Amino acid sequence: MKTVNLDLIDHSYPIWINYSLTDRICFLLETYKSTKWVFFTQKSIYRYWENRLIGILEKDKIDYEIIFLEEGERGKSIKLISNIYNRLIKMGCNRDTIFLGLGGGVVGDATGFIASTFMRGVSYFQIPTTLLSMVDSSIGGKTAINTSKGKNLVGSFYQPKGVLIDPDFLDTIKDEEIFSAVSEIAKYGILFDKSFFSYLNKNLKSIINRNANILLNIITRCCEFKANIVSIDEFDKGKRKLLNFGHTYGHALEFNYNFNHGQSVAYGILFSTYYSHFNNGLNKKNFNRIFNFFMNLNLPKIIKPNAKELLKLMKRDKKKDNDGINFVLIKDIGIPYFDKIEDNKIINYIEEFHEYISNKWS
Repeated sequence: MKTVNLDLIDHSYPIWINYSLTDRICFLLETYKSTKWVFFTQKSIYRYWENRLIGILEKDKIDYEIIFLEEGERGKSIKLISNIYNRLIKMGCNRDTIFLGLGGGVVGDATGFIASTFMRGVSYFQIPTTLLSMVDSSIGGKTAINTSKGKNLVGSFYQPKGVLIDPDFLDTIKDEEIFSAVSEIAKYGILFDKSFFSYLNKNLKSIINRNANILLNIITRCCEFKANIVSIDEFDKGKRKLLNFGHTYGHALEFNYNFNHGQSVAYGILFSTYYSHFNNGLNKKNFNRIFNFFMNLNLPKIIKPNAKELLKLMKRDKKKDNDGINFVLIKDIGIPYFDKIEDNKIINYIEEFHEYISNKWS
């Protein structure tokens, strides 16, 4: 078993990584065996793992409940989350109860938010089941739910007690979800480590084919990147904001198009890369390396966007302040920086970027 420690002043915790780790859940959570466990998940996930998980829990005589969230981003809607609090009270949950988020980013975000607010805070664990959540959203304590005005606009920083990453869960997800996760994985390499980005280029086919050793190496390395950043900047006041690379533009796409998170972030990374090259000097060689990498991810085509509408959505994003919209850009692979971009320039670059990728993707 590989263990990455996320070191914080008040609440450090382990990230455990190994195949078949789910079979050891009662051992890893031994100190919680005498209290109620509430699993938050979705039926699309649970149907594959019900027999295995329930067998483990019942063998150790765990007092547990299952709460199903709706599929997709609806599982994070503020209305549905409010109904869950009443269910928890009816179940007899209290501050000693532990919550476990068994699922992808939606489940993890919702579980963390509910844990942070129910009875002013209960302990919770993340059990990510998608590659995307294993390398990113399950780590770092960002919790969020959606409103009708945008994605992740209501949330909290609330760290889990631990993260259990079992790549066995990847056996049941679609190839599309693997492709989607590669965007967030590549983000770490483009931001922080040129050699890791080269490793991803070299092993992309093995990632898609779910090579066990490659996946374990990549998940572990991404967890190390994320843990290091969060340990430096837990509350997203400085260096952690670099992880927003691709997300300002990406979240606007995700809210306005029928794209998943990874696909939206991929286009967000490409938009920031395009701006970095044509406005701030990212060299052509590495510009092409990044674009060529993402061309292999089967991204859906973008219908010509309404640049002003995308700008309006970006202005709702948390990366905005009173002086403009903040973007994470790159001087080179491994050398990120922040910049504010004026509205008119954003609109012009959205239009130029769309024309560029329309020609390149054709």
